[in-house]
Amino acid sequence: MSSTTSSHFRVIVIGASAGGVEALRSVARALPENLPAAVFVVLHLSRDSPSMLPDILARAGPLPAGRAVDGEPLRSGRIYVAPPDFHLLVERDQVRMSRGPRENNVRPAIDPLFRSAAIAYGPAVIGVVLTGNLYDGAAGLRSIKLRGGTTIVQDPRDALFPSMPQSALRETEIDHCVPLHEIPRVLVSLTKPLPAGAAAGAPNPSPQPCLHSGPPAVSNPQSRETNMAKTENAKTNMATTEIDVVEAKIAAGSPDSEELLRRIASPAPYICPECRGALWEIRDEALIRFRCRVGHAYTLESLLTEQDEAIEEALWTAVRALEEGAALNARMAERVEQQQIAGMRQHFRERERESTHHAQVVRRLLQGGVDKLAPK
Repeated sequence: MSSTTSSHFRVIVIGASAGGVEALRSVARALPENLPAAVFVVLHLSRDSPSMLPDILARAGPLPAGRAVDGEPLRSGRIYVAPPDFHLLVERDQVRMSRGPRENNVRPAIDPLFRSAAIAYGPAVIGVVLTGNLYDGAAGLRSIKLRGGTTIVQDPRDALFPSMPQSALRETEIDHCVPLHEIPRVLVSLTKPLPAGAAAGAPNPSPQPCLHSGPPAVSNPQSRETNMAKTENAKTNMATTEIDVVEAKIAAGSPDSEELLRRIASPAPYICPECRGALWEIRDEALIRFRCRVGHAYTLESLLTEQDEAIEEALWTAVRALEEGAALNARMAERVEQQQIAGMRQHFRERERESTHHAQVVRRLLQGGVDKLAPK
């Protein structure tokens, strides 16, 4: 195996979610045995489900694949797979595992891996986002890009589940946006030894065009406005890299997460869907994100998704309570009728009808029948 000190050693980090097993198998099948890179893989997994992904990837291609082990050294030509319920992190020359707080309600999450690799290896990192739902990976790819690494996204039109690649394209400058079958070729090209004098991890001189990318900006390099914009971008990038360091410590399970959070975030008027603690908004101008004091992290989109699920859960709880109330009032109406208690039967029947009506209204809302509730 090649040493991590090799002049052209690379760290490849790959994230996937829904539809990811077949996508990862396809990539592993086409990578060469002499790949001068260590490959790290995060696939969103249920914490209670044993993962067969290491065996699947090992059988798919020539590279050995295994479940990552805390403290093991980085070696080129090997695939390290995040186990269920652990964040996979990269430090200089070694692997780290962490049961730090969930990000976007998942552990393992893609962003902690990408962020830690970018901090440890900078321009030598290649980040890849494959098929998947929701938004994990976008912030991590941005960290890789800001530290001089190379970013790759599966073309959303080619992805079984396109929302993760789409989110990355919206939030990050992507170097290569290609169909799945092209990704191994791009990785092999990027990991070839560079010409003498070239910087490690320098982007491919002919990057693939990305979806949704606009025309290049045209400006006068001597203008005051352009210089001011460059200065502001430099300040923003510096602030973001400082945020990355703090978030990497939180993902690693730092016990001082609240004190760390104060350095990079401001209090926000929202509640963490997971622990019900107060959320803080990360001071990142390019990407709206939140963390709570224990470290649970959300993008704006994932927070909205969690809130939608909480609203649905509350409404189904209301349906259950209303239907139970209707049943209890019906029971009481029958009982007072048997006991011939004057005037009470009508009272309980009215309450039964009211609860039943309210339950039906909420149930139709939940089942998408809003149009049926519109006034005629």
